Amino acid sequence: MRVWGSSMLPAIQPGDIVAVRRADMADACIGDVILCKRNGRFFAHRMVARHADAVVTRGDAVRAEDPPVQAHEVLGIVTCAPRTRRDRIAATLFRHSRIAARLYMRLACT
Repeated sequence: MRVWGSSMLPAIQPGDIVAVRRADMADACIGDVILCKRNGRFFAHRMVARHADAVVTRGDAVRAEDPPVQAHEVLGIVTCAPRTRRDRIAATLFRHSRIAARLYMRLACT
């Protein structure tokens, strides 16, 4: 699947092709990027929290969390790997620290 949005920068960049492994909400772990379909649109965002009947996702380059994702909206887990060492380091920072993510985005965009 080709990705067009920029909400997952730098881990997933616009134009990247990602592979998705079919999975349900129970298979996903916090930190996984999951593919969802809501209101006829696909999005792939990182899972940041789990609730009894839903999960919460957020794009790495976005400050706000998405509305809770219900089980029927989860299509699978994205299995792509970032291309460069810098991208892998940035993706790790994004997973573990919002402050580091903001700092990286400011430095990368200047």
